[in-house]
Amino acid sequence: MKRICAILLILALLLSLLAACGSPAAETPTETLAPAATPTPTPAPTPTPTPAPTETPAPVETAAPPAAPQAEKIPMAVLSVTRRARKVSAGAGLEPWSAHWYDHTRITADLKGDPALAWSLIIGDNTEFTGSLPEGYDPQALVEWGKAPGLSVDVLHAHGFTGKGAVIAYIDQAVSPHEEFDRENIHITNTGESRTSMHGPGVLSLLAGETIGTAPEAEVYFFGCDSGMGDTQLHEAEALYRVIALNETLPEGEKITMVGFSDNIDIQEAYTAEFRAAVKACEAAGIMVWFCWEYGAATYLPFADKNNPFNLMVDQWGGGMPSLVYVPASGRTVAAQLAGAQYTYWSTAGLSWTMPYVMGLYAIALSIDPTLTKDELRMMLKMSAYPFGDGLQMVSPIGFVASVLEQVGRNEEAGVLRAEYRTQQNVLCAVVDTDALTPEDLQAVYDGLAWITDAMVLVMDASCFGGGSAVYDTIEGLSGSGLTLAGIQLFGDLPAPEGDSLPVWRLDLEPGEYGAFFRGYLEAVRAGEPYTLEEGTLFPLSLAAMVLSEAEGKLEK
Repeated sequence: MKRICAILLILALLLSLLAACGSPAAETPTETLAPAATPTPTPAPTPTPTPAPTETPAPVETAAPPAAPQAEKIPMAVLSVTRRARKVSAGAGLEPWSAHWYDHTRITADLKGDPALAWSLIIGDNTEFTGSLPEGYDPQALVEWGKAPGLSVDVLHAHGFTGKGAVIAYIDQAVSPHEEFDRENIHITNTGESRTSMHGPGVLSLLAGETIGTAPEAEVYFFGCDSGMGDTQLHEAEALYRVIALNETLPEGEKITMVGFSDNIDIQEAYTAEFRAAVKACEAAGIMVWFCWEYGAATYLPFADKNNPFNLMVDQWGGGMPSLVYVPASGRTVAAQLAGAQYTYWSTAGLSWTMPYVMGLYAIALSIDPTLTKDELRMMLKMSAYPFGDGLQMVSPIGFVASVLEQVGRNEEAGVLRAEYRTQQNVLCAVVDTDALTPEDLQAVYDGLAWITDAMVLVMDASCFGGGSAVYDTIEGLSGSGLTLAGIQLFGDLPAPEGDSLPVWRLDLEPGEYGAFFRGYLEAVRAGEPYTLEEGTLFPLSLAAMVLSEAEGKLEK
């Protein structure tokens, strides 16, 4: 009975973590995609709008990973190491993070031997590659993959939480018609001479795009301003007064409740006083005004499971600030209207892409409870966020919307959202007998698991359970709780369950052999061949994990 109670307690703790939609996520990267552990945080830069396509931010160096995360006897723990960026260098006439959708759209370089450089490129559906590409790098598939908001926003949409009923405004640069937002609920006004831009289509599609946006059915009044002539803040102030004037003509129940900017008030630019006065007037009229300085930029690993927060890292130039809530900004595809491109994939972006994502979530919240204030929205977003390493937090769309539902007494709907969120969580149970493996073997296992799968890795220390039956009882409890069991991998001599009820692969090697195993497995993956042992087959690699990595380098030594 005590054993069963202990198992239930452990299971309850894990499920409470998932029910809150909070789980440790990927850590700060060093450069481009690949495995490692928690690095030392770096100071965050001053928030700025998304850089122009020609800008190439420099990579950020971080500290070496710490020791194995499972040194203490913890029965069950989510593996906190993850793929980490490796240094990207220029090559074949290409710069890391360079844009190839507005100009230089034909890439003739041979990138087969430089996957890190290939994954770092900003490309469009008009980008042409004539040279060889790394295995797994499919430009058109990458552009398509980047459209989904991720973090289970699709669950919100499937349950009708699309922002419908909320009325909001956004002020940015000019846009022209595009299939992503050519709908009756999108009202576009270009206030200056410009009729399109790089920036405006991107933020509007991230906010309310049909396949890209977090709130595709919100009523959006979009104002596109001229920019870049030293009077941007004056134009933005004028647009705010337009919002106030428009609101006076709209009937009750259809008035604009908030306006967003992929920008910040900048005291180094002209017309700061005018901009501040307009913001103050807007808020006095009962319209919330949001800026992107409150959020941090994170990036998805390409082709990884976007609903798994472990597959997000702080963007390569973004640093880390605990006061911010981090938001997926890179590894995203947005609408484009220049140089023949319809869509562009941003391997690295900036704070500009964070605000429309969050603004869409705020629109969904207001469609549920129109009485929410700015402070309440801000607090609920932060309180529902995922832990994100080093005290950082990642936005949790499901957790945020569920919290709003619970606040208005719609607890059953909140429970349905949380339960469906769990069904999207693919869990790989890694059962490790820490008494039977050397510290070097344990580290090799953790480093290997960091790049082996894009499922959430749940490490179970078999030595804490007092027998194989207790381990499998716990695993069956996880599977029955709504989590999707991606597989079970045994490390060490632990008896497998009778029958074929659970997918299990057992890897029982001699002490000191685990590092050699992972090296051999890596070579097989490179060759596109299965890697098998008499004891079984290791859980297969995801495509995202095939990017060369820090952990790979350690395993090859």
